[in-house]
Amino acid sequence: TRGFFDYNMPNFWLQRLRLFAGFFNTDSVDFDEALELQNRLDRLTGYTFNAREVLKGLAPKCQDLLLECYWSGQPLRCEEELKAVAFANGHCCVFNYLYDKTPEDYYYVNRTGKDMGLILLLNSSTSDYFYSEDSSNGFSVQIFGHQRIADTSTGEVGEFHVDAGDSIEIRLKLVSQVTTTETQDHRVEKRGCYFPNEHQDGIHGQAECLFNCRLRSIKSLCDCIPFYAYDGKANNSQTQCSLAHMECLERYRITWQTYSPPITNLNKHLQAELIDSLSCDKCLPLCSYNRYDYFKAKSNLKDVFNSSDNMKFM
Repeated sequence: TRGFFDYNMPNFWLQRLRLFAGFFNTDSVDFDEALELQNRLDRLTGYTFNAREVLKGLAPKCQDLLLECYWSGQPLRCEEELKAVAFANGHCCVFNYLYDKTPEDYYYVNRTGKDMGLILLLNSSTSDYFYSEDSSNGFSVQIFGHQRIADTSTGEVGEFHVDAGDSIEIRLKLVSQVTTTETQDHRVEKRGCYFPNEHQDGIHGQAECLFNCRLRSIKSLCDCIPFYAYDGKANNSQTQCSLAHMECLERYRITWQTYSPPITNLNKHLQAELIDSLSCDKCLPLCSYNRYDYFKAKSNLKDVFNSSDNMKFM
């Protein structure tokens, strides 16, 4: 076993930092090594290691990733308007985040034209790449609505990849469903949807309800709350998932990635497929909702992208 002074060696920590990949992909780490590192960190600090704060500190800063930002043709202060928010796949720079603003503080589109929405110029440098979930360089862009946590497993998050040197134009299309109030006379089981005042857990939609359902299951099966849901205030009585929980989190990973639909008359084949899925039968969609579909067009940046002045950032 290494002595205390070996902990200060840079190579020792660089090698073990890769174990933090387990917070994003639990099957990518050795569970015994993860547990050993967690125990050492707890001994060194004298208290339970705060993974949420460490992961936030290790994540790229939004002000380093965002070179220029514009809204409605006017420049924005990137570091003020795009905040780092913890999601299941890491910390993301989020614009117009519902849970960070009041309705009067939202940015609303009031002009038309491709330059009148949000425009971001991103720093695609790979000089400080250490760990990446993807095998390619670039950025993952997610488009979502009212969810507190953008979760691709719920099916209500649009996601695409942007490579270095790409120019991507996104067009959003609003799809609205409006349900008449008379529908509320029918039982929830018959209409298969909620009105906002009927289900507190799903007040922001089915995606939020499914997310909360999964959190309850994680707490029940592994006795911890993931770093992206733990805020130290609302969850201060809960144990935060650490490297010591990696084996348990991996054991049920498939369950938490698959949801059983709230349908009773499933055929036998589909019932067999859903044996290991998570049952959230109270998570129905809202009767009235807005959904945004997106369409993207890709082109290359101008030739100046490959100029010698810019290549030093690559």
